[in-house]
Amino acid sequence: MYGTNISPDVMAAEALNSKNFRARISTEFVERFSGPLAAITKEFAAKGIQPSVHMVQPPPSGFEMRLGGQALCEIVSEYRQRNGIPYPPEVAEKIQNYRTLAPCLGIPAADDPFPGEKAVQIGTRAIDRANDIQQMANDCVKKMDGSDVDNDAQRRAFGNAVRLCCLDEIKKVHYAILSRCPTARDKDGERAYNLFLQEQAPGVTPSCDVDELAKYLREIGQTMKDLRELKR
Repeated sequence: MYGTNISPDVMAAEALNSKNFRARISTEFVERFSGPLAAITKEFAAKGIQPSVHMVQPPPSGFEMRLGGQALCEIVSEYRQRNGIPYPPEVAEKIQNYRTLAPCLGIPAADDPFPGEKAVQIGTRAIDRANDIQQMANDCVKKMDGSDVDNDAQRRAFGNAVRLCCLDEIKKVHYAILSRCPTARDKDGERAYNLFLQEQAPGVTPSCDVDELAKYLREIGQTMKDLRELKR
């Protein structure tokens, strides 16, 4: 709305600018997504796929263009799921990261394994277990450096020691931290964590190398210790 002190020329210029902006945004949407949202939605609706965001006209603003992009992404995702079309690995990873990037509030989930502990306590647990398995791994390597040593036996002994002291708690700490602070998740750290779990499976002779996992546990543990939790 314009006040009475705004001249007709200014109002006309503003109206023209607004019209040009809407036209540019609509053009950008069509170029980016290969068609207006209304046409795309209609095409997929015929296949029984309906997005949660509906528009009957091309998006007139930047905000509505983002909503349109969201709707289109939902359409494509549902279409891929229905037809068994997998995403490329790098895209799948980005989707997984997006889904987990909730705010880092430090609030325990309903199934948090340590519901009565604060973030700093969970962080300390992670760092302590990282130090424990790092020391065990170092001891294992030193023993294998000796002569007349059965290296596989040393590795199995290392795996047994880790399972007895730390495996269960590492799983719980990992879940507690990432449920309280999803943004602490790291691609390389998760790869190290999954490899660690695979090597700790029954019947597997593990390596005595936990450097990457220990580093990850310390990093996410420190993240929790640095976190200023919301008062509940």
